[in-house]
Amino acid sequence: MRRSARVSYTWEGAAARLDRMAKANARADEAWLRSLSMEESARILEDLCRGIPELGVTSELDPPPVVLWRLWRS
Repeated sequence: MRRSARVSYTWEGAAARLDRMAKANARADEAWLRSLSMEESARILEDLCRGIPELGVTSELDPPPVVLWRLWRS
């Protein structure tokens, strides 16, 4: 494979770049969470209470957290 003279790889400053990316991701996550409506938040909460299908952890036998949702809304 031909090596390009314009591209160089270095670890110099990698920690600072990683820190900046982590802070930018945290700000984006915070903005997304603030933008959610109550209904969207409740839907996410209910999904999390059912488990994480991607990891093979599910709980279909438990009822959805209706009581928690009613307490949260009041």
